Amino acid sequence: MKVLVTGFTASQCSENANNRLSTFTGLFKNALDELQCNVTWEKPQLSMSKEYLDQYDLIVVGLASPHSVSANYLYAGLWVASQAKELGKLRLLIDAPDPYWIWSGIRDCNDNPQKLFKSFYARRYNYFEAQERKYAEPIYRFLQHLYTEQWVKTIVPSMPWFSREVVSNRIKNLQTEDVIGICYDRDIIDASTDRMEPSYGNYWCADAPKSDWTKKVVKNLTSEVVPVRLHKYDKSEEILSRIENSMGTLISTYKNNDPWWSIAISQSIAVGVPVVTDWRHTSWVGAEWAFLPSTLEEMSPNQRLIVAQSQKDFYRDATPSREESLQKTAEALDNQSLLSVI
Repeated sequence: MKVLVTGFTASQCSENANNRLSTFTGLFKNALDELQCNVTWEKPQLSMSKEYLDQYDLIVVGLASPHSVSANYLYAGLWVASQAKELGKLRLLIDAPDPYWIWSGIRDCNDNPQKLFKSFYARRYNYFEAQERKYAEPIYRFLQHLYTEQWVKTIVPSMPWFSREVVSNRIKNLQTEDVIGICYDRDIIDASTDRMEPSYGNYWCADAPKSDWTKKVVKNLTSEVVPVRLHKYDKSEEILSRIENSMGTLISTYKNNDPWWSIAISQSIAVGVPVVTDWRHTSWVGAEWAFLPSTLEEMSPNQRLIVAQSQKDFYRDATPSREESLQKTAEALDNQSLLSVI
């Protein structure tokens, strides 16, 4: 099966970006490789005509809000999605938290079309070319489709306390049954070894330090809180080292307390550091997933290590096996014959 994977952001369409920092799209692409798909993973181009795209059996386009500062490939991404839709070969992918903002941006650009090409976005790729009529009309038409018509199957990252309604409740035209949640966390956990020495770090890591949830939690902590990613170009090795030397990782919730997958969950417990998020989502996974961060802060390093090891066992048991994740991936592609390679 021949598949094109692309998108609006670097994390969705740049293999170089994913070599630097592991992302959900990268994990999805690895699963396609394991299913022996012939995968092209690259940035969208306005030169990708319908005839060119027709060589693929399926085209997966990652979405972001039109107003997102990271949506540098928005215009070509919309163009490719419009052509893929007409070919009947389109799948969508959402890999960023708070899908409401994708819907909000789509709605805003439909209500105010001039905002799609406002001068603030002039540094985006293809900003000027995409305003040519032959590109602009299909781009606007696809945006209108997203706003007024039912979406195709949409791939999203999952974890044990994820619910498909988190996406379908925020995106008006996406049916719950068309949300395909896939979790690849078991691989990250199984690749790790049990940590023998506790961390004596005196700071917390946070996957979304500017979120309302994190800001609220920080008020009850005495230790410093630092971002999981300190810099835009941090590599996975630097992030893992930062997490490994912390006392724990704070995983944010978002609009209406909705949870969202973060690779920092499995990374943290894989290196023997406890994870804290809203206990109302996670307490059913195991008692160690119900601790408040202030409680963990009062524990000794050895006690926190024991919590992290227990969290790892509970989380691993609650996540799908590699075979189950590959089966879900094949389901997203509507190609069960791919399972013959598992």
